[in-house]
Amino acid sequence: MLPRCSAVNNMNKIKLKSPAKINLFLEITGKRKDGYHNLITIFAKISVFDCLSIKKTAFKGIRISVKNNSNLRLKKSDDNIIYRTALKFFDEFKIMPNVKIELDKNIPVGAGLGGGSANSAAVLSGLCRIYGVDLKKNRKKLALIAASIGADVPFFLSDSSFCLGRGIGDKLYPFKVKKSAYSIVLVYPGLPVSTKAAYSNLKLPAKKEIALSNGRCLRIVRSLKSGVDIGKIGDLPINRFEDAIFPEYGEIKKLKEKIMSLGADMAMMSGSGSSVFGIFSNIMAAKRAVKQISIGKNKVFLTKFLAV
Repeated sequence: MLPRCSAVNNMNKIKLKSPAKINLFLEITGKRKDGYHNLITIFAKISVFDCLSIKKTAFKGIRISVKNNSNLRLKKSDDNIIYRTALKFFDEFKIMPNVKIELDKNIPVGAGLGGGSANSAAVLSGLCRIYGVDLKKNRKKLALIAASIGADVPFFLSDSSFCLGRGIGDKLYPFKVKKSAYSIVLVYPGLPVSTKAAYSNLKLPAKKEIALSNGRCLRIVRSLKSGVDIGKIGDLPINRFEDAIFPEYGEIKKLKEKIMSLGADMAMMSGSGSSVFGIFSNIMAAKRAVKQISIGKNKVFLTKFLAV
């Protein structure tokens, strides 16, 4: 399901990679009674990873540790997505926990890349392997756990690199992309954006605009499935959160404009921000862009779509 960090994989220990995602389209279609928002989006996994090490211990309980990210703080255990995921797994399958989970953090936090959700999915996958829980037979149970943890977790638990997402992002429609050999320049500008704050600044579009967005999104999916170059999709991709974020964070808007000026076929903010990505059909242009954008607080990745 998820690519392994290394060859370590036995009955007592496993290492897994958890990939980041970008959104190739994102429209908010309404607010629900439970406080969540419905949306239509295109998820795409990319080759930027966190690494998780999961192993059984001689001691009861769930222990979590984090390396390589001073911005990530372990607050109360029940506030931590990895802990909550593990706890729900053990409760659901009636297993006494005796596990240590170590996270080597590489995906920026508060960047719209789904790092925490990817970690949650990797934990579910890894715990199944270590404790002998059949992934296929328990797919529905695991999907329910995933959805209860976070809206993006079901996508990361899926086998697919590309999915059309509806509902809160939990209703997934996987599809294959005919042409995916693009270079992606992903830039985290050094400032996290709160998803809650992004939603609070969001103005919901009118029903007519939502209908148009739905059509645009489906046209993008059809284009990707048929192998149409991303550069020829034109102005179809949108991210509604840009309307909420750009007025407050002008530097993120300028970053998108900069990436486009450096030869990207398309550029957009991912999720609720703050990361911006550019998709390049020309690898040399992508490499030049990395050099020019790697300044100040910017954390830059030259990456690609994840092949699954």
